[in-house]
Amino acid sequence: MPRKAMANFEVFLEIMQNSEIFDENEQLKSRSDKVWKEASLNISDKLLPNTLNFYLRNNRWNLKNKLEKYFNITAEEKDEEEEIEEMDSNLSDFSQEFQPYDLVENINNKLPKFWFDLTLADDQW
Repeated sequence: MPRKAMANFEVFLEIMQNSEIFDENEQLKSRSDKVWKEASLNISDKLLPNTLNFYLRNNRWNLKNKLEKYFNITAEEKDEEEEIEEMDSNLSDFSQEFQPYDLVENINNKLPKFWFDLTLADDQW
């Protein structure tokens, strides 16, 4: 069974609708823009700012399309080759800075730690 989502989708969508995530050219703002940090704080740091940006750039949960529709932004038609190139460039942009373990680190720091001392006999091993 997959893990439960860290943030409620409807809450996440509402927060993104109340944030200025698109620039004057109707493009997503850069991942270094303060809007991502503010949005992350609004969802109680359940998703890191870079993760929010990554999810939208890669249209996870169809979020980018829903937000473009909400803000009346018309997406330009792209052929399949352009989409593949864009996905490749997005991934290479994030490979430098985005580390999936950042989210796990954030979660692990908030969880209690338990230590176990197990002794097994040779026949049990």
